[in-house]
Amino acid sequence: MRDLLLVDIVPDAGVKNRILPIGLLSVATYLVQAGYDVEIRTYSPEDITRFARDLSHDPFLAVGISCVSGFTYPASIEFSRTAKAAAPKSVVILGGQHVRSLGAMVFADNPHLDVLVTGEGEIATKAILDKLRRREKIGCSLGAISRDGEALATGPDAPPLDLDQLPPIQHELYPGYRDLIPIVEESRNCPHSCRFCNNAGLQGSRWRTKSYARIIQEVARTQEVYGSDNLLVILGGSTFGVDAVNTRRLFERMRKEITPPKLQIYTRVDVPWHMYIDRMADYEFQSVFFGIESASTKMLRIMNKTSAPAEYVRRAEEALREFSVRGIPVWANFIIGYIGESPATLRETLHFALTNQERLKLLTGSCLKAYPGSYIYENMADLEEVYGASLVVDDESRSRRYFKVTPSRDLTYEEADTVGRVLSKIVNTERNYFDIYMPQYVGYGRTDAMIRDYLAANEPLEQRRYALPSGPHKEEDTQWSESQS
Repeated sequence: MRDLLLVDIVPDAGVKNRILPIGLLSVATYLVQAGYDVEIRTYSPEDITRFARDLSHDPFLAVGISCVSGFTYPASIEFSRTAKAAAPKSVVILGGQHVRSLGAMVFADNPHLDVLVTGEGEIATKAILDKLRRREKIGCSLGAISRDGEALATGPDAPPLDLDQLPPIQHELYPGYRDLIPIVEESRNCPHSCRFCNNAGLQGSRWRTKSYARIIQEVARTQEVYGSDNLLVILGGSTFGVDAVNTRRLFERMRKEITPPKLQIYTRVDVPWHMYIDRMADYEFQSVFFGIESASTKMLRIMNKTSAPAEYVRRAEEALREFSVRGIPVWANFIIGYIGESPATLRETLHFALTNQERLKLLTGSCLKAYPGSYIYENMADLEEVYGASLVVDDESRSRRYFKVTPSRDLTYEEADTVGRVLSKIVNTERNYFDIYMPQYVGYGRTDAMIRDYLAANEPLEQRRYALPSGPHKEEDTQWSESQS
């Protein structure tokens, strides 16, 4: 019997992530190097019959199902049920950003689940497989919660890995990898504790980065695998460029050692970008994503985005100006309708966004979602008393285990969502949408035929305004083993 089948559930409709799932691939690569027989297979939620047939003909010691998004959470339960029916002796493991903080809720929702990976997946999954090979009870395993009869056994956190010691990614382990945008992992986790983020608390929020030399090696390796022509590489991490010295050396050395591809990064306006922006200007960027979130000092405090809100807003405007004058495209995100949002705080953010719109290549306005285990979800009773906030509970949110939020007594979720969509429609052009957003996120009912229609339109795309869906779905950027976005 083979060791581990890793299942990536990829929706055919709605949100479909075109970014290579680097976390899942990192887990597979790590386990293969450790001597385990691992295979990744992709299925749509409708492929349940094919999954059952495949598993009954080719059983595995364990089946690991990746769930990085609420969109695939219901399917992860159905795939778990099917795995147990088709291969009763297989241990069913669930991991990924969306489920890791749900804890006991996942086991209640999913009676066929054996183990939940709660942190980074490499060490945790290897520890499970080590026990299965020795025919030991899983019990309190590193970085995991396991079902123990009617009880749950919670293991200690898995120790954080030295990212430079991870084996080089084996892209070929992921089916159809050449059709996906590659990621080179720059860092993991985040040194901040924003209250809207469900990354907070993973491995104690211990941020760490790869060395600049290792990152360059991985970019070069990616070019060998994909080819260098028109290649876009995402330097992945929820907060790129925290280590100013390492990042400056990265941009100083990369161009000397290789012909760099087009790059995409995700970061914050308060990282020390001023220490290396002059070197960044030598590179071609698809965009630099800034999660600005708000230009209201009141909202920034409530979000716990920064301890110095006024300085943060100043740095945000400075960043947009300095990146713009150097010709580096900026994609900015704002959370429209955070807890305590009011017409007055919205005016501050809208004024900032519209004043700086010529410096933006793309703007997204995200509405707030609350995830079980997050600060907002766990403290909603207090937030309701203070601000009048509440969860919007319906069948969809229950099944996906994330909840829309009414932000305050002054605003409904629907009103906030409308403001975000209108703001994006004011600022964005279709050309920018197709240049930056579309290569990474497809779906939302937009088919290839519709895209061709847009591109074939007589009216210049640069002049046509376009409303994006309500913000980048960061949870879809993140993977089994890591904390991003």
